[in-house]
Amino acid sequence: MTHFSAQEPALGYYYQIRYGLMLILMDEEENDISLSFETLDDIVIENINSTDLYQTKYHTNRKANLTDRSTDLWKTIRVWSEEIYNGQIDVDNGYFTLITTEKLPSTNIFQKLAEKKLSIKQTIDELNSIASETSNATNLLGYKAFNRLSVYQKMKLIEKIKILDSSLDFSDIEKEIKKKLRLTVEPLHLDSLFERLEGWWFRESIIQLKNTTSKLIKFSDVQTKILDITDQLKADNLPIDFYSHINISESEFISLSKKVFVKSLNRIGLGKSSLKNSISDYLRTFKQRSLWIREDLLNPHDEQRYESGLVSDWRTKYTFLLEEIDGKTTDELKELGKFFYKKHYIDSIPQIYIRPRVTDPFLVRGSYHILADKEQVRWYPIKD
Repeated sequence: MTHFSAQEPALGYYYQIRYGLMLILMDEEENDISLSFETLDDIVIENINSTDLYQTKYHTNRKANLTDRSTDLWKTIRVWSEEIYNGQIDVDNGYFTLITTEKLPSTNIFQKLAEKKLSIKQTIDELNSIASETSNATNLLGYKAFNRLSVYQKMKLIEKIKILDSSLDFSDIEKEIKKKLRLTVEPLHLDSLFERLEGWWFRESIIQLKNTTSKLIKFSDVQTKILDITDQLKADNLPIDFYSHINISESEFISLSKKVFVKSLNRIGLGKSSLKNSISDYLRTFKQRSLWIREDLLNPHDEQRYESGLVSDWRTKYTFLLEEIDGKTTDELKELGKFFYKKHYIDSIPQIYIRPRVTDPFLVRGSYHILADKEQVRWYPIKD
């Protein structure tokens, strides 16, 4: 078994992205702010007045201490020092925060500074002393970067550094995010709002990470998304999570062709492409309705009432169909069933919706396939 696990770095990226969502929600700047990942720093929040840089250090061992010669500390100082020295960040308008799950001991220089046991000048003197050492090869680049700064730059940097030690874990961050969201949605739907917002946030973050030169995530975008999700969680609406058509592979088609609803459609002569479309509608609807039930967004009683409405509408139309079957051959019955299905469930679908504003056609078609699979509706015209 390897000693070099990818678990902690992967968790580190997840931590960084979730922390970024919390930061943008908690920012109290009146102007619209923008957030980016892995540009000037792990997380960067910008507005017209300032640029806030955040380094996030996630460790599975939360008992470790952030010492004066900690690698995490000096890697962070190196990043900030190089950006100041190269003019990438205006030290007068920049703010620097190290977020770490490690603990800052009472002996740490920055802890002493926070407790006013050291002045900024004394803090710089101690850092200069450490940065003059040559025995710690790991930190040498950090020492070199810090030493290149002017006295003024060092003073402004140290003045604006904030270290958030023993920082929030994943569940703690989730709780803080939910605190910001709790006034926007009913308590019953808070988990659904959080999960959908975070899912969107991760997708946007990946897009931004792929295109760091132009894509920024704005607070106004987050606000719009929250309003969109909360609207979907209202009593007359439901969120749609399975927007996209599902491409059915040949192996999936062979396997799913055993389903009752596929056999029912096959009996009226639907072609392979149409059958695959029907399987896609079935799977999307099944997954969506199952998710609504799991998240308590849809009451099982309401689901049953919806299905009863679909069956009732089908029965009315199917009764008329049965009046035309006397004397028809097998092939004619097949064509009659296909025409019936195409006319009422493809060319135009019943306007019967699980909620008034949930009008996506795939959900109606898919729900009929679910009913056909339970043999509650059928397309081939045959009398009981």
